[in-house]
Amino acid sequence: MNTIILAAESSSQNPIPSTIGAIIGYVLVSIFLGKVFAKAGEESGKAWVPFLNIYTEVKLAGYNGWTFLLYLVPIVGFVWRILVGLRLGKAFGKSGVFSFFLLAWLSVIGYIIVGPADSRCDRRRIPA
Repeated sequence: MNTIILAAESSSQNPIPSTIGAIIGYVLVSIFLGKVFAKAGEESGKAWVPFLNIYTEVKLAGYNGWTFLLYLVPIVGFVWRILVGLRLGKAFGKSGVFSFFLLAWLSVIGYIIVGPADSRCDRRRIPA
């Protein structure tokens, strides 16, 4: 019984699996966010650069790019993510429910759906 406990403790202290998972997640998000950017006429390489990808996403949603700094403010960043997701979804012709859940909360899944899909970005759909 002590062997099982020691094995569990030693595996929870190993950072390699979580690091590999984080790298795989970053690569997946960057690939599909790059496809979303390409559909919107932006360089897909911007999806690979931290902070520049968020800046570009906020600009695609029709906001001033520097407002991406609101993500750093507690609670405000939470609300800001929803607003950016809703407007980004509207630009791609997606419903509010899709945008709220899959572009604001589960953005990885939203990018995987929007990136390869036939929808095109039309910034005229975003209200002024």
